[in-house]
Amino acid sequence: MVVTIQVLSAHQLPKPADANKNEGLNAYVELEVLGEEVDTQKVHTDVVPDNGWNPTWGSEFTLNVEWPDFAFVRASVYDSDARDASGRGVLIGSYAVPVRALGQGYRNVPLWDAHLDRIPFASLFVHVDVAARTDRTAPLPPRPASGVEAGVPAAAAAAPPASSTA
Repeated sequence: MVVTIQVLSAHQLPKPADANKNEGLNAYVELEVLGEEVDTQKVHTDVVPDNGWNPTWGSEFTLNVEWPDFAFVRASVYDSDARDASGRGVLIGSYAVPVRALGQGYRNVPLWDAHLDRIPFASLFVHVDVAARTDRTAPLPPRPASGVEAGVPAAAAAAPPASSTA
């Protein structure tokens, strides 16, 4: 599956609690695919300096997802000036959605803070396009030898067939 996400803008982003109140917010967005190892990827927009009210990006990213049933897309907004202990920008808010649940078209995405509380009025404005893949680059995993994964109980899969005596 090919997922194309255009990060257009954000609205009413709050400043991190420990940020300097005299400086503007320097926001950037990180898109991340979480799932199977072959699907894991991370991309980010450029930083928009001194604008937490309505930063605009217009950045487009194409994400190839081999296993969409097991993958999520997470959009996270960070302040590049404030840094956490790892040296990464401080998280302002994020939103995650299963790849299979992505709606096509323009979307206003609500943001949630690190405590999983909805940030009032804060959102990302994105455009999403989802298309089926015409090629397959990742090899499929081998099929299981037992019938357990096919819905057959382990005891029944391991037991020899019963003989019938008539």
